[in-house]
Amino acid sequence: MNVGDICPMSATARASNIHRKKISPTEVAEWMPSTVPIVFVVDNDATVRESLQLLIQNAGCQAETFASAEEFLSRPRVLTPSCLVLDVTLPNLNGLDLQKRIADRVDMPIIFFTGDHDVRTTVRR
Repeated sequence: MNVGDICPMSATARASNIHRKKISPTEVAEWMPSTVPIVFVVDNDATVRESLQLLIQNAGCQAETFASAEEFLSRPRVLTPSCLVLDVTLPNLNGLDLQKRIADRVDMPIIFFTGDHDVRTTVRR
């Protein structure tokens, strides 16, 4: 999966580069869905959250960040296309346990990441 798959502005920019045509704001508005996709980021490290938020926004998506799994769970569900970027090693409720809790959200892909190099965590189901 690449950013263009979930962030329409990124795909629009890439298409305009291929055809070497500038796209006006009206053309973008006609192409884009009525809502901007949301990328949720859950990580207890503020620096990581802020960096990912900037990256996601520059790709044309809306970013919402959360410092914990519990904070994410307290947010109401959205009908907007979305995905979750999730740290595996969170305090209290970790990323893998959060995945189990939201297993019914099949329309929201999850991208796991971690700074932990623990093989046991990597192969956990």
